[in-house]
Amino acid sequence: MTRPRLASVVLVLTVTTWAGVAAPAPSIWRRAAAPSTHAAAEMRQRAGDQLDEHVRLGQRAASRSQPQATVAALDGAAQALDGAENHRDPMLRHQMGRVHHYRYQLVSDARELELAIEHFQYVVRHPRTPTTLRASALQTMAVSYARLGRHRDEIEVYDEALTLEPDPDSHAVLLANQAEGLMARGRILQAVRGYRAALRVTSTVLMLESGVTTLWGLAVALDRSGDLEGALASIASARRYDPLDQRLNGPGWFFVPAYDEAYYAALGHWQRARAARDMADRDESYGAAIASWRSFLDRAPRDDPWAPIAQRRLADCQREQRERRAR
Repeated sequence: MTRPRLASVVLVLTVTTWAGVAAPAPSIWRRAAAPSTHAAAEMRQRAGDQLDEHVRLGQRAASRSQPQATVAALDGAAQALDGAENHRDPMLRHQMGRVHHYRYQLVSDARELELAIEHFQYVVRHPRTPTTLRASALQTMAVSYARLGRHRDEIEVYDEALTLEPDPDSHAVLLANQAEGLMARGRILQAVRGYRAALRVTSTVLMLESGVTTLWGLAVALDRSGDLEGALASIASARRYDPLDQRLNGPGWFFVPAYDEAYYAALGHWQRARAARDMADRDESYGAAIASWRSFLDRAPRDDPWAPIAQRRLADCQREQRERRAR
């Protein structure tokens, strides 16, 4: 990027294997007549089973203490796809992209994301790619761009994904994710509008999932636009659904850059301090907020665009703590 490293928090969409209407098993004569087609179908099936197992295990809390099972499933998918790197079948290329995208989460090698993007681009451009598969490729490609810090590309891909996504809940997630990219590019007012647009189409059920983190993203965008009171009110709304901030701290979220987590934490502690009835709890929360502001400023580079705001918030928080103590 040509600008300083900017902040972004992105909800990682769980992409399931695309499958059309199940077709009957081909006869021995059909397999003999079209061996390459049958081989591709078998490869898709084996890889799809392994990828679905990888996702299923990754969503189970127990797997985080025993990650070898998820690694084995991903390795199984990669083995099933051996030789599919340049295949013309868009489904196989989509599966290859997923393998590289998931592998990045294990090894943190940017090359894995670059390879994932190459496969997803093939899927998107292929003339016979089904719409559902193209939408899935765009969604995961946008997340890959976000992880790489390529937020301009991320925003453009979300524009295209939004034109294909008919489901209102998925549409809400895409709008919220795009707002994260807009905030990362410094387009704060557009980000605020994006978060609010996402919340308008977020169902009550989804509020317990992605809606909570959308409210957190809106809070940070509001604060960076100069509206601290609106930011704290948005966090209070998020905590009515998720009092312990489990969604924000769950495995489906990541911070780019990593130190931006301290910015979110600072606002969260500040909101708890405002809401605390016990003096000791309030003072402790103010102390945690101040420590988080300092952590952000210590870890952020000098040219970080949000550092001046964080510096002012640190002073404001310290002053507010002194005033509350005096009372």
